[in-house]
Amino acid sequence: MSLNPNLVVGRIRMINHIINIVRHHTLMTCRPCGTGVAGRFARIYFSFLLLSVTLLIVSVSDSKAQYFGVLPSCSEATVHARIVKRFNQADRTLWHRGTRLKHIRQASERAYNIYPSSQINRRYCRGKAYMSNGRTRRVHFLIEQHMGLASFGWGVEYCLKGSDYWHAYGGWCRVLRKYR
Repeated sequence: MSLNPNLVVGRIRMINHIINIVRHHTLMTCRPCGTGVAGRFARIYFSFLLLSVTLLIVSVSDSKAQYFGVLPSCSEATVHARIVKRFNQADRTLWHRGTRLKHIRQASERAYNIYPSSQINRRYCRGKAYMSNGRTRRVHFLIEQHMGLASFGWGVEYCLKGSDYWHAYGGWCRVLRKYR
């Protein structure tokens, strides 16, 4: 597992910022806590509570290893399920063609992080998409780090050859067809 130094520095800055908030806000301005020994104890208790909740959130996000460059492989079922769900939802709500994507097989990695100067790790993949009408199509997809909801986790972009009518990914999925 490789650590991204920018994310570690960002995490340290976030913890320092929260400690400063606790020190300057909670410890100094907790009027309901009182001024005696009990009030001092209450302020310290609430500041540690806030800090421990913050550290718990940080450790839970670290345990999923989504911050440190771990991307799912091209053949993982979670990646395929996300592509199938998005394709079928788009067909149901937008295209209305009546064809469904059943599953993806023979997925393989074509390239990994083509642009090393980028902070976003990318995995370019391709596979065979099996449709509900019995046809198979070539699917090209891209797994990107930090492209999930609010930059947490990973995101997937996909393109089925012959199904990109608006050429969002160029002619015949050119943008997602990266080779070594």
